[in-house]
Amino acid sequence: LSSIQDAVDRVEDMVESGDLGYVVKATYVLRRSLINTRRGLKNLVQMLREINSDQRKSSMVKSHHILLELIDEALAGLEIVEIYRETIISLREAHASLLGLKLNDIVKRLTAITVVLMLPTLIASIYGMNFDRSYPLNMPELSWSFGYIYALLLMVSSSVAGYFLLKVKGWF
Repeated sequence: LSSIQDAVDRVEDMVESGDLGYVVKATYVLRRSLINTRRGLKNLVQMLREINSDQRKSSMVKSHHILLELIDEALAGLEIVEIYRETIISLREAHASLLGLKLNDIVKRLTAITVVLMLPTLIASIYGMNFDRSYPLNMPELSWSFGYIYALLLMVSSSVAGYFLLKVKGWF
């Protein structure tokens, strides 16, 4: 049981430190180990109870007390295994929560990048259309000599403004 306790402590440290890659495998191995230990302890308790029952019939009082102590220790071991099992379940839930937080952070950053790049894309798509210059309600900047530079500056300034706005809000 002490080796299982050491392994549980190591996995707890990994979850706390953020080393999430190894946690899934380690919790799976620990879970299998706990299942095997629990199965063995249950079989041991059952066997000791049967021996104790047989010895009571033959009236061997000295070994009866020893067997009762062994049964108590095996039952205490079962309780410890249950505590470790619950700890492993909690660690898996914490691991899933941390992965969810990391995923949320990634999605948040990708959304911010999309917002920064969306405005210049919109401006480029509008200025990339074919306009009839003879139409009176047309964009006046199409006939400006600096219209192209104006469009580029508008795209860059909208990206920079979007970046700083999101930076102030803590998305970058």
